[in-house]
Amino acid sequence: MLTTFVQLFQSIFTGRNSALKKLNKLAGSIVILDEVQAIPEKYMPLVGATLQKISEYYGTRFILMTATQPKILEFGDRLLNSHEYSSKKTIDLFPSSETYFAQLKRTKFVPVLEEEMNTDKFVEFFIEKWNPLKSAVIVVNTIKRSIEVYYALKSELKGRGIDTPVYYLSTNIIPKKRMSVIQEVDKLLRANKSVILVSTQTIEAGVDLDFDMAFRDFAPLDSLVQTAGRVNRNSKKGEHLPVYIVKLDRDSDYIYYLFNRKLTMNLLRKYKEIYEWQYNKIVDRYYDKILSLGIPQESKNIWNEGILKLDFNKIPEFKLIEDLSFICDVYVEKDENATILANEYENIILKRGDYAHYNSFERKALLRNITAKMNDYIIQVKERKVESNLLQNFEIRNGVQSSLRWISPKDVSKLYDEETGFKFV
Repeated sequence: MLTTFVQLFQSIFTGRNSALKKLNKLAGSIVILDEVQAIPEKYMPLVGATLQKISEYYGTRFILMTATQPKILEFGDRLLNSHEYSSKKTIDLFPSSETYFAQLKRTKFVPVLEEEMNTDKFVEFFIEKWNPLKSAVIVVNTIKRSIEVYYALKSELKGRGIDTPVYYLSTNIIPKKRMSVIQEVDKLLRANKSVILVSTQTIEAGVDLDFDMAFRDFAPLDSLVQTAGRVNRNSKKGEHLPVYIVKLDRDSDYIYYLFNRKLTMNLLRKYKEIYEWQYNKIVDRYYDKILSLGIPQESKNIWNEGILKLDFNKIPEFKLIEDLSFICDVYVEKDENATILANEYENIILKRGDYAHYNSFERKALLRNITAKMNDYIIQVKERKVESNLLQNFEIRNGVQSSLRWISPKDVSKLYDEETGFKFV
């Protein structure tokens, strides 16, 4: 079975009977959790303790996969006031990992954090460090910055007569376009062509691209390591390829917790360069420092009050995704296929044509199928941006009630850019 972090853990940390009925499926199962560093640190003790207890009582086996092992089970030990689980009941599936990592020479961090850069200064820095014969990925922290860097860099390259293709990737463009960009960039990289990708954190996990160098706006250590994983992935491009770490104004302040930023900054400032064989040691120090702070109150409350005292009103306080009530799903009807899907969606709901003969169960199945396809054209936009751009409700289209907002075909050129996505007016 394939599911997501959100679905798995919110089926465990819930008071809803319908979700709890599925828990028995975990008994005797093997659960693979990929990119476990994505779990917020405030919940790591809670998740660590829960995984241990499910394993103990249900016979479930959990495989935790990540490039930056965040010591989730050690966090769980603290919550359980125990020191036995992480030492006695875990198996390292790669027992020679320390020897292996000590030999890695694919990348190196190059911190350049003495001063903050604006977009223009960063583009100057990029041109100074970049080899026009090489591929590069630029990862920044905000969509606004990514769009600025994309257009500024394209303009600078054009002014210098450099025709290296520059691509853009973020959640600001529809998923269909994202997949197209990844495929096009991958094709160029496999042909050893020079290409530049400007991206947000979208590229940090689940994107198999292999660049010659990277430029990363400042972020917590685990995110930096994830970006490094997009450079020289197969060790075929040489040794110690650079991952430049810069600070674009104060963008990181809006995305990451203060403590994580300060801890990472203190670690990085001790080095001029950090080689890949050192990453694991620095990551260990990073999480050891977090461990030393004690158990976050969020984990304490849910474990002690919700789980141990069976307070089913307390348990749902666990949220892997923060409140998204201020986010709107926007359907971008930008091509003929998008129009066909929207028409089918309306026909199913209104029981028009052949759909009039389907029963309610068949229509629900068809609706799930069509909405999955419509997701290729849906972007998430903050509500205030939706309101300021006066986006219409999908209901305006043909009277079908929906929570979607809608960019009509006639408004696409005004509200959606083919390269960088939704336009912020």
